[in-house]
Amino acid sequence: MKTDKTQDRQGDEMASRRARGATMQERVYNELRRSLMTGVFIPGEKVSLRALAEQIGTSMMPVREAINRLVAERAFEVLPNRQVKVPVMTAERFAEIAYWRTQLEAAATRAACKNMTPTVIKKLEAINQRIINAAEKDRRDELLPHNYDFHFTIYRQARSETLLPMIESLWLQEGPFTYYSIPSPKALWNAEHHNDIIKALKKGDADAAAK
Repeated sequence: MKTDKTQDRQGDEMASRRARGATMQERVYNELRRSLMTGVFIPGEKVSLRALAEQIGTSMMPVREAINRLVAERAFEVLPNRQVKVPVMTAERFAEIAYWRTQLEAAATRAACKNMTPTVIKKLEAINQRIINAAEKDRRDELLPHNYDFHFTIYRQARSETLLPMIESLWLQEGPFTYYSIPSPKALWNAEHHNDIIKALKKGDADAAAK
């Protein structure tokens, strides 16, 4: 017969296992989201759940759960044979995503301007320097994650539970295409745009920062 202490201990162990499982699912989900938003995946690429699990260092279950969530967010799609792949970007879809990104990110930047602090400004300056360094080395794999960090450091200052998920959703869909749309960061990257944003945020000029 189980004692109350035994039942309590078993209950604690079950709760602990569930918590670890939930934590791993969130970790896998967040890793895949960031990889999508920073161009790690290729448009049209077929994704192996087993390979992802081995790469991340986990079992298939949290990977499958994360993929299902990302399919619902249109970051992946499931083929009739149940294979998972990164959607191919069309010109029409890209134009629509770009339009809404412009609208939503401008709104988030204006809202963030009111909440900007010297600490966040210093963080943006440091990130922007890393972007410049990556561009000079022609390293897209470094530039895009830093670019993500730069923009989302600003958007989080908007402190909006509505805007941020909407912007993230658009980056999820556009991210795989963005990497391959930049033939040479050194040739195309212009740090002045980010410098102008930082200057505007320092002045509290929301309209200039949102341009």
